[in-house]
Amino acid sequence: MEIKNGGDELKRLRQIGKLSQSELCKLSGIARSRISAAECGYTELTDGEAVRAERVIRRAISDVYRGAQSVIECGHMSPSGV
Repeated sequence: MEIKNGGDELKRLRQIGKLSQSELCKLSGIARSRISAAECGYTELTDGEAVRAERVIRRAISDVYRGAQSVIECGHMSPSGV
């Protein structure tokens, strides 16, 4: 995964990882105003900011995936999805 200089991509990946802007801010050290401005297309993250955001988002997506896997493996979901 690479966060390209596009706000839509940053927002989409952040949402897949179930992170709010505030959570991404806290975990990456990037000001929430910078994240918001980047997502709106008003600015671009620096290379360093993009790397930090990518690390946090990658970890969050991995956690979401692992959580879904454990639910499936523990039998908390029946084949019918009920």
